[in-house]
Amino acid sequence: MKPTKIVIPNRRNEKLVGLLHETGSKEVVVLCHGFRSDKTNKILKNVATALEKEKISSFRFDFSGNGDSEGTFYYGNFNSEAEDDLHYVIQHLSSSNIMNRLVPVILGHSKGGDVVLLYASKFPDYIRNVVNISGRFDLKNGVRLGDGYMEKIKEQGFIDATEGKSCFRVTQESLMDRLNTDMHQACLNIDKQCKVLTVHGSDDTVVPGEDAKEFAKVIPNHKLEIVEGANHGYTKHQKELVSIAVEFTKTAIVEQHNLLVVFGRWLIIVMIVVTFYMSVFDHLIKVYPLLVIFKLENVMSRIQQLIYLIFFYLLRIKLLLGLWLLLLERRM
Repeated sequence: MKPTKIVIPNRRNEKLVGLLHETGSKEVVVLCHGFRSDKTNKILKNVATALEKEKISSFRFDFSGNGDSEGTFYYGNFNSEAEDDLHYVIQHLSSSNIMNRLVPVILGHSKGGDVVLLYASKFPDYIRNVVNISGRFDLKNGVRLGDGYMEKIKEQGFIDATEGKSCFRVTQESLMDRLNTDMHQACLNIDKQCKVLTVHGSDDTVVPGEDAKEFAKVIPNHKLEIVEGANHGYTKHQKELVSIAVEFTKTAIVEQHNLLVVFGRWLIIVMIVVTFYMSVFDHLIKVYPLLVIFKLENVMSRIQQLIYLIFFYLLRIKLLLGLWLLLLERRM
C-alpha cells in the first residue's frame, strides 16, 4: 500500500512532512533520519516496509530544515529536533482528538539515533522502547569541518561546509549546540523501564564501534547488537539490520499488550473487592440499628456513596479497557 503524506506542525508551527505506512494497527512506530538526510533514507524505507508486512504501522518524517519540511537547516540542533519536532510528531499521533494511536517504539539512524535517545531522556512518560542505529556517543568527535574550523568560525561567526554533494552553513551557535550536547548525561537520565536497543556496524568508519559500547555501559536497560561487516549505512547488510529492528519492535508491542492484559485482570480483582465491601456496608446498616443512635448512619451512607462512585468509574474503565484489548487482539 502506498504511504500517506501527513503534515504535522512543530513547536514553531513549521510544517513537518512525513509518510504514514498505514496497516490499521493501533501502534505507530516513528522513524527518524540522520544528518543531512531525510525520510527517503534507505534504512527507514526498508524498516517501514518490513513493519508493514508484520501489520505494524510506521511514520517516517523530515526534521525541520530537511527534506520537504519547512524551516531552516541548522548544523547542531539535536535538542531542538527532540523537543520541537519529534515531541510534536508523537503528540500528534497519540492525541485522542487527532489520531489516537500508540507510539510503542521510536527508531533513529546516525544523528537520528542520538535524537531518539535525547527524547527518551526528556520525555520518559511518552516512550518505553528506543532503537538507536549507529548513533554517536561523544558529539565532540566526528566534526568534519576541515582543518582549523574552530579558529575560522570564531573569526567570522560561521563557515560554509560541504559534505558529499551538499553545502551548508555552520554558525558558531549551531556548532556549540552540538559540542555542548552531553549524550553521557542524557543516557543516565533515561528511565530504567525504558528499553534501548543499539545496533552498530563493525566496519563503521563514520561513527566508531566504541561509541556503541559506551552506550551499553551507561544506559541501564540496554541491548547491543553488532552487525559484522556492516558500514555506517548498512549498504550490504540491510536485511540483518531490518530483521533486528523489527524483532525488537514486535517484542515491545507484545509486552505492552501483555501489560494491558495484566492491568485488566487486576482491575477485575479490585472491582470484586469493592463490590464485597459495598455489600458489607449495606449489611452493617441493616443489621446494626444501634448505629443510628450514635449518628453514624450518615457517615456510613457517605462512605457507601463514595464506594458506589468508585465502582461506577471502575466499571467504565473496565468496559473501555475491554474494548481496547479486543481491538488489540484482532490486530495482533
